[in-house]
Amino acid sequence: VSCFTPLLIISGYLQGRTQSKAGHVKTAKSFAEEGGRYAIEAIQNIRTIATLNQERFFIEKYKNVFDKDFKNKLCKIPIQALGKAIGNSFLYFIHVTAFSYGASLVESGNMDFVQVFRVFIVINFASMSIGRSTSSMPDYTVAKAATERILTFLDQISAIDPYNDKGLKP
Repeated sequence: VSCFTPLLIISGYLQGRTQSKAGHVKTAKSFAEEGGRYAIEAIQNIRTIATLNQERFFIEKYKNVFDKDFKNKLCKIPIQALGKAIGNSFLYFIHVTAFSYGASLVESGNMDFVQVFRVFIVINFASMSIGRSTSSMPDYTVAKAATERILTFLDQISAIDPYNDKGLKP
């Protein structure tokens, strides 16, 4: 079972990255912002657009922005599905191999049935947890840097002395 640990870590990493939405939020936000700009422009200049009969033009511009987002996702979805399928199939092949070897150990009397499950579960969960935690390492480094900046800011001494009574008084 321990020979499959790298595969389990990779599988956990892939699952952790697909569950993380950090990268997808930025692109979706940029497409929404661009579409929002077109909508705001059309609303602010509604009289001019209506006078020049350009409603279809702005509708097409707005629609094209979200079509780009849709086409972008359309290309990524099969790749993500393939990665998820491979990652999940690793787990089943590892289960088959581990339990068949465990059954031979139980049959020969080298291990107890409970011990086989205990070893399998510990290695499986530990490897998957390592993989998932490594997938969130970039987020952790950003959070750590932000924490350091906040603590540095809080440690600064104010240029204004709050305990000094001198100054303008009403």
